[in-house]
Amino acid sequence: MIDIVFPNKNEQEFEEMAKKLGIELLFVYKDNKNAKALLVEPKDVRKAHDKKIIAICTASREAIERGADVVYGFELLETREHTHYRASGMNQVLCKLAADKKVKIGFSFSSILESYGQKRAIIMGRMAQNIMFCQKYKTPIKIASFATEPYQMRAEAELKAFFKQLGMTG
Repeated sequence: MIDIVFPNKNEQEFEEMAKKLGIELLFVYKDNKNAKALLVEPKDVRKAHDKKIIAICTASREAIERGADVVYGFELLETREHTHYRASGMNQVLCKLAADKKVKIGFSFSSILESYGQKRAIIMGRMAQNIMFCQKYKTPIKIASFATEPYQMRAEAELKAFFKQLGMTG
């Protein structure tokens, strides 16, 4: 498994932890000319692809439309929950669009670790709904830690087991 992480001048610590966990890493930077992956704004996706760099974006429809490689964090969008349905940030339109554009929808384990209490429960519920949408419309999914600190990383089996509890199959 290749885990997606956001280092902050602590690449060595990430590599040591990855070796212990038995996983490979994809370092994502905001601005590094020699990076394999960049966290970019949707308007910069094409520039990254022209340089043969993986483009990772935070949640937005524009990022999907422009063909980013991974778009993550839909469940973190601050929207008010409704009485009869959950505002998870995704819907069938976005899932179909992502499937057509071959954009992977990312699910971040670190977002769960960084939250607590009722906020954590809300995020997990939104993730479960987004997983259901993605599977129903055959949208590619990427699970990763999206860690900013080495101790937020988890082994492949742990991530798979956790997301299986949220309804992920395959």
